[in-house]
Amino acid sequence: MTAFLIVAVLLTAATLLCILPPLLRQGQERGNSASPQQVNLAVLRAQMKELEADRQNGALPPSAHRAALRELERRVAEETQANPAPQAMPPQRWTALLLSLALPLGAAALYFQVGRPAAALPAAPPPTVVQQGHADDGGPDMNALVQGLAERLRHQPGDADGWQMLARSYSALGRYREAAQAYSRLNTLLPNDADVLADYADALASAEDGKLAGQPERLITRALAIDPKHVKALALAGSAAFARADFDAAVRQWQALLPFVPPDSPFAESTRAGIAAAQARLESGPAQGGAARRPASAPALSGTVRLAPGVQGVQPDDTLFIYARAAEGPRQPIAILRRQASDLPFDFTLDDSQGMQGGTPLSAYSRVIVTARISRSGKAMPQVGDLEGDSAAVASSAQGVRLEIGRRVTAASPPHN
Repeated sequence: MTAFLIVAVLLTAATLLCILPPLLRQGQERGNSASPQQVNLAVLRAQMKELEADRQNGALPPSAHRAALRELERRVAEETQANPAPQAMPPQRWTALLLSLALPLGAAALYFQVGRPAAALPAAPPPTVVQQGHADDGGPDMNALVQGLAERLRHQPGDADGWQMLARSYSALGRYREAAQAYSRLNTLLPNDADVLADYADALASAEDGKLAGQPERLITRALAIDPKHVKALALAGSAAFARADFDAAVRQWQALLPFVPPDSPFAESTRAGIAAAQARLESGPAQGGAARRPASAPALSGTVRLAPGVQGVQPDDTLFIYARAAEGPRQPIAILRRQASDLPFDFTLDDSQGMQGGTPLSAYSRVIVTARISRSGKAMPQVGDLEGDSAAVASSAQGVRLEIGRRVTAASPPHN
């Protein structure tokens, strides 16, 4: 009768396989999304990392860092103290559980009533081994958590803290257009917040290859009207002035921020280099109308980038980043250009107008290294699997630089690591 028992078990299992999966899927669809508490904690952790990075590179003064860190710690404590009641099991899962118990038990009870139970039992049943499953230790990825936060804010549009977390998270992921949209919403909720205005301007400019003219510069002006000592707004204002060749204004703005940053930080060093570059432009003499001009001796950096022969797996809509960094000193990008892989081969030009917000202009450096990178994710930070290629150290005004993309990134790290 062992064969009978096997057949009975198989028939019961087949029946359950037909009934249970649809019910379980319905319940799972309702339970898959991360809770608001998970979303908030993950985003807060990302913001803590961002604050630490700003402190280390000197972009955030110690006093401002401590204040921001205290605020984040308070919000983390609030999230972890909150203990929402566990969600009840969905009705579909209760139904699935009852069926998985009722069908085998019902079949067994019926057989014990009308059949021959003793004949169906094996002489020496083997011990039953129950395998314990292991929960996946890895939580949902950052993109999924950010998407969950965005979905929650559709139902809570007045949550200013939520919009700020969403905007900063989009920026950390390199999704600058979405970050700008989130900052736009936050600006309607906090119209007189200098931090929001400066971050909004930064996101808008980042989405347009670093161009600060237009709305970003108007937002910077509003931020400085609210807080004339705002470090990020002063840095952005200096970069905007330098880009439009108003070197006197650039010097004033950058000198105004130096007392508020650590003097030995990379940020202060970069700012002093920018001041020196602007003063050199002033010494070259005024242009028509009284504005200082960029001298003809400082042309833009240009060249060509192409794929190395035999490279496979590049999609037309992959993001192409081309950026210059100092050959010696800080490794963060000085000027950056964003295109698509479908543009390859591509003739590029990098100049001061494509500089990073608040950073030193390209022409302030004598020698730079140019990097081209293809990103499947579209993120500004290199990811494992990206393709890239570098130039040798060249003059910041070099012409005809040739780049070939063919090296695979094996470890995710920011460009300045």
